[in-house]
Amino acid sequence: MAIAIKNLDAALGAEIADIDLSKPLPRGDVDAIEAAWRERLVVVFHGQSLSDPQLVAFSRNFGELDPPGPNPYGESFNKEHPELNVISNVVEDGKPYFANMFAAYESLPADLKKAIEGKFAVHDASRNSAGILHMIKRGSVACAHSASSNASLLVTLRPST
Repeated sequence: MAIAIKNLDAALGAEIADIDLSKPLPRGDVDAIEAAWRERLVVVFHGQSLSDPQLVAFSRNFGELDPPGPNPYGESFNKEHPELNVISNVVEDGKPYFANMFAAYESLPADLKKAIEGKFAVHDASRNSAGILHMIKRGSVACAHSASSNASLLVTLRPST
């Protein structure tokens, strides 16, 4: 059975169904997931139950994993799988929130786009809550994604950007 991809009503997001992420995936399914991710920026998989090794294996379909920094206590969140991190943007009602920075850029008035052209932003999360030094990232305020050449407002850059 082919996987089902349904765009969500929001300015971003796609729901992907009819797939078991706990098993190795055919290259065609990986390519379809990646294409939906690039186009819709957020992909949602309901009803999945993955062990840590299965999550790592699934994630590696999309490239080398960038290990997160230590938790506030200076240790990995998961010592057996240090490439895993715990991130949550879920609010009290249980729904996560996301923002489409491509749409944000596109909605800017032309004069504001011109005003930020060539400007740089510095994301300085140089220290975590435990005071451990992290890397500082610098990037253009408006940047183009290399795979699509769509411009967006900078929040952070992922490796394929």
